[in-house]
Amino acid sequence: MKIAIFGTSNSLLRTGWVKGLNFALEGEQIDNFSIGASPGVQFGLKTNIELEAYDYIFFDSVPNDEEHFRWNLSSEEKIKKYLRCIEAILELLSNKTKLFIMMIPLKENFEKKSIIYKHRINFSKKIISNLLIVQK
Repeated sequence: MKIAIFGTSNSLLRTGWVKGLNFALEGEQIDNFSIGASPGVQFGLKTNIELEAYDYIFFDSVPNDEEHFRWNLSSEEKIKKYLRCIEAILELLSNKTKLFIMMIPLKENFEKKSIIYKHRINFSKKIISNLLIVQK
Protein backbone atom coordinates (compact mmCIF):
# COMPACT_ATOMS: atom_id res chain seq x y z
CA MET A 1 0.00 0.00 0.00
CA LYS A 2 1.18 3.50 -0.85
CA ILE A 3 -0.01 6.62 1.02
CA ALA A 4 0.70 10.32 0.43
CA ILE A 5 0.16 12.97 3.08
CA PHE A 6 -0.37 16.64 2.21
CA GLY A 7 -0.57 18.33 5.56
CA THR A 8 0.14 21.06 8.04
CA SER A 9 2.55 20.97 10.96
CA ASN A 10 0.03 18.55 12.57
CA SER A 11 1.32 16.07 10.02
CA LEU A 12 4.95 16.82 10.89
CA LEU A 13 4.83 16.46 14.68
CA ARG A 14 7.34 13.87 15.85
CA THR A 15 4.69 12.28 18.10
CA GLY A 16 1.65 13.16 15.99
CA TRP A 17 -0.92 11.24 13.99
CA VAL A 18 1.50 10.35 11.18
CA LYS A 19 3.73 8.50 13.66
CA GLY A 20 0.67 6.50 14.73
CA LEU A 21 -0.20 5.81 11.09
CA ASN A 22 3.36 4.60 10.42
CA PHE A 23 3.17 2.36 13.48
CA ALA A 24 -0.23 0.93 12.47
CA LEU A 25 0.86 0.38 8.86
CA GLU A 26 4.42 -0.76 9.48
CA GLY A 27 6.14 -1.69 6.24
CA GLU A 28 3.79 0.30 4.02
CA GLN A 29 5.09 3.26 1.99
CA ILE A 30 4.01 6.59 3.47
CA ASP A 31 5.29 9.70 1.67
CA ASN A 32 4.84 12.83 3.76
CA PHE A 33 4.76 15.97 1.59
CA SER A 34 3.57 18.14 4.49
CA ILE A 35 4.68 21.72 5.00
CA GLY A 36 3.93 23.61 8.18
CA ALA A 37 2.58 27.14 8.45
CA SER A 38 1.18 27.25 4.91
CA PRO A 39 -2.39 27.17 3.56
CA GLY A 40 -3.76 24.24 1.55
CA VAL A 41 -3.43 25.93 -1.84
CA GLN A 42 0.30 25.17 -1.71
CA PHE A 43 -0.53 21.57 -2.54
CA GLY A 44 -1.61 22.60 -6.01
CA LEU A 45 2.13 22.45 -6.70
CA LYS A 46 2.16 18.75 -5.79
CA THR A 47 -0.42 17.73 -8.39
CA ASN A 48 2.39 17.07 -10.88
CA ILE A 49 3.48 13.93 -9.02
CA GLU A 50 2.01 10.59 -10.08
CA LEU A 51 -1.04 10.70 -7.81
CA GLU A 52 -2.49 7.51 -9.29
CA ALA A 53 0.42 5.59 -7.80
CA TYR A 54 -1.03 6.21 -4.34
CA ASP A 55 -3.76 4.09 -2.83
CA TYR A 56 -4.71 6.87 -0.41
CA ILE A 57 -4.04 10.57 0.08
CA PHE A 58 -4.55 12.32 3.38
CA PHE A 59 -5.21 16.07 3.03
CA ASP A 60 -4.78 18.14 6.21
CA SER A 61 -5.00 21.91 5.77
CA VAL A 62 -7.99 23.15 7.82
CA PRO A 63 -6.07 24.95 10.61
CA ASN A 64 -3.71 26.75 8.23
CA ASP A 65 -6.60 27.63 5.90
CA GLU A 66 -8.45 29.05 8.90
CA GLU A 67 -5.41 31.19 9.77
CA HIS A 68 -5.05 32.30 6.15
CA PHE A 69 -8.74 33.18 6.09
CA ARG A 70 -8.43 35.24 9.26
CA TRP A 71 -5.46 37.31 8.09
CA ASN A 72 -5.59 37.42 4.29
CA LEU A 73 -9.09 36.84 2.92
CA SER A 74 -10.73 40.16 3.63
CA SER A 75 -13.22 40.36 0.78
CA GLU A 76 -15.97 38.03 -0.41
CA GLU A 77 -14.26 37.84 -3.81
CA LYS A 78 -10.97 36.67 -2.25
CA ILE A 79 -12.81 34.08 -0.15
CA LYS A 80 -14.63 32.68 -3.19
CA LYS A 81 -11.42 32.48 -5.23
CA TYR A 82 -9.60 30.73 -2.41
CA LEU A 83 -12.38 28.21 -1.86
CA ARG A 84 -12.57 27.48 -5.60
CA CYS A 85 -8.83 26.82 -5.65
CA ILE A 86 -9.10 24.38 -2.72
CA GLU A 87 -12.08 22.72 -4.42
CA ALA A 88 -10.05 22.20 -7.60
CA ILE A 89 -7.20 20.59 -5.65
CA LEU A 90 -9.50 18.32 -3.64
CA GLU A 91 -11.48 17.32 -6.72
CA LEU A 92 -8.30 16.45 -8.61
CA LEU A 93 -7.01 14.37 -5.69
CA SER A 94 -10.31 12.55 -5.27
CA ASN A 95 -10.41 11.74 -9.00
CA LYS A 96 -6.93 10.19 -8.88
CA THR A 97 -7.14 8.07 -5.70
CA LYS A 98 -9.00 7.57 -2.41
CA LEU A 99 -8.97 10.86 -0.52
CA PHE A 100 -9.17 11.35 3.23
CA ILE A 101 -9.74 14.92 4.38
CA MET A 102 -8.43 15.58 7.87
CA MET A 103 -10.60 17.96 9.88
CA ILE A 104 -8.39 19.38 12.63
CA PRO A 105 -9.64 22.94 13.27
CA LEU A 106 -7.90 25.65 15.25
CA LYS A 107 -8.63 25.32 18.95
CA GLU A 108 -10.76 28.48 18.94
CA ASN A 109 -12.95 26.96 16.21
CA PHE A 110 -13.82 23.74 18.06
CA GLU A 111 -17.15 25.09 19.23
CA LYS A 112 -18.09 27.58 16.52
CA LYS A 113 -17.19 26.08 13.15
CA SER A 114 -15.37 28.37 10.72
CA ILE A 115 -16.36 29.10 7.13
CA ILE A 116 -13.38 26.98 6.04
CA TYR A 117 -14.47 24.04 8.20
CA LYS A 118 -18.09 24.17 7.01
CA HIS A 119 -17.00 24.50 3.38
CA ARG A 120 -14.65 21.51 3.66
CA ILE A 121 -17.43 19.33 5.14
CA ASN A 122 -19.91 20.33 2.43
CA PHE A 123 -17.43 19.98 -0.43
CA SER A 124 -16.25 16.57 0.77
CA LYS A 125 -19.83 15.34 0.44
CA LYS A 126 -19.92 16.62 -3.14
CA ILE A 127 -16.76 14.77 -4.15
CA ILE A 128 -17.59 11.78 -1.94
CA SER A 129 -14.36 11.77 0.02
CA ASN A 130 -13.75 10.41 3.49
CA LEU A 131 -13.68 12.76 6.47
CA LEU A 132 -11.56 12.25 9.56
CA ILE A 133 -12.90 14.72 12.12
CA VAL A 134 -10.92 15.62 15.23
CA GLN A 135 -12.97 17.08 18.08
CA LYS A 136 -11.90 18.15 21.52
